[in-house]
Amino acid sequence: EKVANFISQPDAREQLKQKGLSEEEVSLRIASISEKELKQLATQVEQARAGGDILVTILLIVLIIFLIKRI
Repeated sequence: EKVANFISQPDAREQLKQKGLSEEEVSLRIASISEKELKQLATQVEQARAGGDILVTILLIVLIIFLIKRI
């Protein structure tokens, strides 16, 4: 839920769009990751929100998505 809420934010959507990823594609990829990876991603989102560094979180999300795509 944390990850989905984060991805639905306008800033996050814009950054992902600039990286060539649609909301649907991101949602499908997030749905395909393991529970452990999803928890790690949610933790990273929370840490970024606490620190206010959205760009780093977005880059981490994009990195994870591309890594999943390669598998």
